[in-house]
Amino acid sequence: MAGNLSGVKARIQAEFPKAVYVHCVSHKLNLVIVEACKIPAVRNAMGVITKVADFFKNSLKRQAFLEKKICEQGQDQAPKRTKLLGLCKTRWIQRHDALENFDQLFTTLIVVFEDIKDSSTGWNRETVTDATTLLHCISQFEFVMAFTTMIKVMSTLNGLSVKLQSFSRDISKVYKDVDRTCQGLQHFRDNVSEHSDRWFKYAPEKVREAVGESDYEPCLPRRCGRQRNRANVSAETAEEYFRRTTAIRFLDHFLGQMKERFSDTQKKSVLGLSLVPLAMRTDPFWKRHVEELGAFYQTDLPSPATFDEELVC
Repeated sequence: MAGNLSGVKARIQAEFPKAVYVHCVSHKLNLVIVEACKIPAVRNAMGVITKVADFFKNSLKRQAFLEKKICEQGQDQAPKRTKLLGLCKTRWIQRHDALENFDQLFTTLIVVFEDIKDSSTGWNRETVTDATTLLHCISQFEFVMAFTTMIKVMSTLNGLSVKLQSFSRDISKVYKDVDRTCQGLQHFRDNVSEHSDRWFKYAPEKVREAVGESDYEPCLPRRCGRQRNRANVSAETAEEYFRRTTAIRFLDHFLGQMKERFSDTQKKSVLGLSLVPLAMRTDPFWKRHVEELGAFYQTDLPSPATFDEELVC
């Protein structure tokens, strides 16, 4: 259907170049997140979170042990959910709920993994090995920084996701919601130093909590002349390094995908809904929108010269 070479979209646009192919907007938002999460730091963090969720999902004994540790925290500190949410493979926008869930259970997960690792009886070798490996992974500063960046940036998409799935939401208003979301992401990008500084201060606290070292401070990863498997940018400090490799790259991918998936051409095609009688009665700017639409499709109009007069009639 959407193939660029021989799909239906390509064949129609070969005859009518200004024909606009429009995906389901909720699906397009999903595609935005899929592409943005392909940067190495975010991709690796997603993989670790999936492994942790599967660790408890695949064993009732492990899940019961996790729930026991949650109960030991007391009602004031205990999170609302006692089960880790998996990262949905198809609806990526739902991953924000899983990230928040993981954040709430982070301290408990550290305690659980340490107890399993140090236990001499009650757990088989595979469980102890997996717990030790996962404890090491979630204790790494690179993971915590990527995880913090994801949850902060993706929180801006929650409201948009809800509106896109609303039965009563008008498509023309949806694109206005998309513009507001892009403005929020652009604000993050324009002030990335300020935001990443705040995230950078939050992430070491998580790592100190995980490794049990109050004097822990993040350091620059080892770099070399050529590196293919991870980021290798030049930086004077650890803060600058992780800002460039995680925060800036993630925001740039997000903004680029939002502008590509929700292009101005698609927005212009939606302006035709301003000719709906209800829109003409309720929207004071309907005529301006139709004039923009007419200017875009001017070469396809049978009588472009009389277009303005027809609007008056």
